[in-house]
Amino acid sequence: MEKLIIFNNQVKAFLGVDIHYNAAINNFKINGYWVTDVNQFHFAQFRKSFKKLIDKNINRDSQKEVIFLNKIQEDLKRNLLFLNTINYNKIRESCSSVDLKYPEEPPVHNIRDLEETALWDNEGRADYIFQVLSEFLKMESTNHIELSDETWEEIDALYEENNLHVDEIYGKAHLMIIISYQINLIKEVIDYIQSYFDTLEKMGINYSNNEEDIDFSKHTQQLHFNMLKKEVAMFFHTFHQLGLIHGDFNKRKISETEMNKFLSSGFFYYVDVKRELRPLKKLSKEFSGLYRGEAASKISEEELSFIQYLIDILQERKNVLEIEKKDYLERRK
Repeated sequence: MEKLIIFNNQVKAFLGVDIHYNAAINNFKINGYWVTDVNQFHFAQFRKSFKKLIDKNINRDSQKEVIFLNKIQEDLKRNLLFLNTINYNKIRESCSSVDLKYPEEPPVHNIRDLEETALWDNEGRADYIFQVLSEFLKMESTNHIELSDETWEEIDALYEENNLHVDEIYGKAHLMIIISYQINLIKEVIDYIQSYFDTLEKMGINYSNNEEDIDFSKHTQQLHFNMLKKEVAMFFHTFHQLGLIHGDFNKRKISETEMNKFLSSGFFYYVDVKRELRPLKKLSKEFSGLYRGEAASKISEEELSFIQYLIDILQERKNVLEIEKKDYLERRK
């Protein structure tokens, strides 16, 4: 039991989703580590050791230990769902806590120590963060090291005019790039665990016959929505009203009743308020009340807010693609 507790704690330390924000220094902690003091090498250490951890702690002949590993995999899938929902506009909502006091153990590097951080990070964190800053400022991309103190004062003033804070953007950018490292690692670990299960099955070791066990293969047939149940309904309703969702027969427009039956087929899951996966069933209540062109008084603020959220994340995606395309074209020069 003790070895499994230690194993579980090691996984949480690297692949957990415990995020805290310190407003006094505009910095974030993830799983107890300041994001400015962590880089891809932090995760690379775990990547190298994870396979050995499985071999050391999981006995393939122990039904309970194999099921324990499957539980780890399911936890990681939930963590992945959660991390993929985080964007610049929803970072605060993703934090477990917010601290207004200066930390007793502050980070080694502050959020503007890009030169120091870049020495650690051959993934170009400094360039990434400055690209984010440039995008918010609508300024031409340039090397952050080339900026004078006067330019930084102008940047600060511009942010204040737009009710933004430069350091806050820095902190969020640091967090987002660390989250990207974590997402990549979680995907690798999930895939490796799945390959472990596949290998066991080929060896004739399969514990899925027991009703209390989990069928390791069934999860490949599921589709998980990183949204609440009502948000799933609003998502499909919005694109249905735009004419982007059709039935498969002569491209006719599928009715919302048919769409409800399809989404309740058992293959779809949503995330509830506790961040737990739930099967998507009976969306009639969620679909009712959504605007279909009748009296405008029926348009809810909830539906308007959700559509604005879709616009924001699509715009954010567009910005990322534009930055990456611009970088690619500049490298080709």
